[in-house]
Amino acid sequence: MRGGGDWELLRRRLQQPRNKKECLLRHYLNLVEEHFRNPVTIREFAQQLHCTPKHLRRTCREILGCTPKECLLARRLAEAQSLLSNPE
Repeated sequence: MRGGGDWELLRRRLQQPRNKKECLLRHYLNLVEEHFRNPVTIREFAQQLHCTPKHLRRTCREILGCTPKECLLARRLAEAQSLLSNPE
């Protein structure tokens, strides 16, 4: 899933976490959903998840095939696409 992939696909992949790593990423994606509009860093997300940025990056790459930053960018891009297709 190079480049972060599709946000909904990332979320669906972790609907039913099967192990600790998937559970960590599910929590990470929930945090991204909650804070993607704010200027946040991966280090801040890792602190909230009680892990290191390196562990989060490795786990994200292993399970999802992208970095935590790519996941965050995928969510921001999904929001931008939504806003462009539905101007109010």
